[in-house]
Amino acid sequence: MKRTALIFDLDGTLVDSLPDLQAALNEALREIGAAPLSCAELRPMVATARRRLSDARWRRGECRRRLAGAAQSFPRAYEAEPALRSRLYPDVAETLAALQAQGIASASAPISRSRDARRTARLRPRGRLRRVLGGDAVAERKPHPGHLLAAITALAPAPPKR
Repeated sequence: MKRTALIFDLDGTLVDSLPDLQAALNEALREIGAAPLSCAELRPMVATARRRLSDARWRRGECRRRLAGAAQSFPRAYEAEPALRSRLYPDVAETLAALQAQGIASASAPISRSRDARRTARLRPRGRLRRVLGGDAVAERKPHPGHLLAAITALAPAPPKR
């Protein structure tokens, strides 16, 4: 069976966005007088940083009210510069180009909001990802299969006009 499409995650798969997440999170923590996090501390929780920021057990004894304030400022700090420090992982551009040359369509279905994903996806080689479908563009985002099915549908060729 020939594969005709591949769907990728974005952050942590095609793009190393950890430096941007770290900068935004540390800005939010600085605003409440909390200690910054290193990349090593942040890496295991990248996908859940916003949710876990408000969990007092996660943050070395910081009080819940102060963490709630940081949770409010994190999105603002991240949205201001969501892809300033992010970079494609090595060989991603070449791999996507090789897939395209083989006639395999590629898309990304990240859990992040479409706006943030599109900003991060600007790092992609022009035209290599046919579609970026953020988690807010679908009724149920990953891990629900509907997110991936929507991305596959978005890659399907348009039916011929009659």
